[in-house]
Amino acid sequence: MSTPVTEVVTGAGGPRKAVSERAQHLRLVVASGLIMASTVTWRQGDYYSGGVDPTVVAKGLLGILAAVVAYLALRDAPQRRHVRLSVPVYLVAYGAISLMGAWATGALLVASGVLLARLGLLAFTVFCLVRVFEPLDVLRTFGFWLAGVTAVAALTGTTAGSLRSGADRLIGGIPPLLPNEIAQLCGLCVLLLLWHDLNRRARARDGAALLGLLAVLWLSGSRTTLVFLVVGVALLVVQSRRLGTGVVVVVLALVPVAFYLGFGTNVAQNYLERGGSANIGSLSQRTVAWSAALHLHHGFWQVAFGNGLARTSIPVVAKYRTSQILDSTWISALVQTGLIGLVVLACWALQTVRNVWRTPGDLRSLYLALAVLVLGLSFLESGTIGASALFVVYLVLGLTAGPPQDVAATPPALHVIFARRPVARKVSKVAPV
Repeated sequence: MSTPVTEVVTGAGGPRKAVSERAQHLRLVVASGLIMASTVTWRQGDYYSGGVDPTVVAKGLLGILAAVVAYLALRDAPQRRHVRLSVPVYLVAYGAISLMGAWATGALLVASGVLLARLGLLAFTVFCLVRVFEPLDVLRTFGFWLAGVTAVAALTGTTAGSLRSGADRLIGGIPPLLPNEIAQLCGLCVLLLLWHDLNRRARARDGAALLGLLAVLWLSGSRTTLVFLVVGVALLVVQSRRLGTGVVVVVLALVPVAFYLGFGTNVAQNYLERGGSANIGSLSQRTVAWSAALHLHHGFWQVAFGNGLARTSIPVVAKYRTSQILDSTWISALVQTGLIGLVVLACWALQTVRNVWRTPGDLRSLYLALAVLVLGLSFLESGTIGASALFVVYLVLGLTAGPPQDVAATPPALHVIFARRPVARKVSKVAPV
């Protein structure tokens, strides 16, 4: 008979017992749920420009709680995974540039600082999670919450009459997600679920979930998300190494169906021409905003550093409106951080794509598909750099993509930076009796 081995980790805080794997997994689930709750839209068409209200406070507290839970998981992890430290460097540089631009404008400095603090808190939370857990586990857990929020928003939106006549695009009820936001969440969920079915084990319930997600995506009317999702799905199928017989049969059966719907009916045409003349107006609104953004800044400081993260709308000269919300990550970067911030963002994106391409094994196909969706949407929609689900996925890709790195033994977090001497980790064993 022997006494069980007790693992004791000694650090600046004294000895403590190792946390069970189940408790760590629970922390991952809770932290992912809190991230989802703090990034999802609570109020439609509301953009932070300063001040404090119950929504801002509540989201801030949820973000802090998520960071605390993730830090506890990191502190108690017996081992930690290496991550790409270039991502925090890019984020710090991007934030510093935005603060310099906000300082020049004066009125947006406090609001931009609050938004930057929120981005930093979210990045810290994701950083802690990917250092403890497998990247795939982080993505799947976050995808679970994405699917749940999407389902609730779609069901409550439909029953609440959000499918209005004349504007036949699904709008979420609880939470009040806009059609494009619903489509983005659906696209991420579809890629995660399809990759699992292609590379792990396909289940009947996954097929039902995929059909439901595609139906919600179709009702959202988002053409941009659909186009990049099709490209991402094609990448998954082409790069899959384990196409089962059932998957091959389904793919082959869908080819003539897709061909018939695309060329034998008006379904695809009606979807792409959604809104009739408004379809052209939507593109015109974007080009008007982009043109205004290119001619917005004057003087070296504004051209180089922008106006700060709180600058979410710009003045335009158009019919029936004098201002417009920015709707592209790259145009937003130009307005908020100037040319220097735009260069930093481009270097960040290029390095992410390079690392994604160098990711080994089956995970590369998933990373490529997610990168195509996230970066593709960044050109026409905002969210790649901001408190959103797209930003969370983008952080995971940037931190974990690339050739594999060794798992490092861990002293407690933060003590690595501030400790004067290495923090010891020892295991005490009791001799059998």
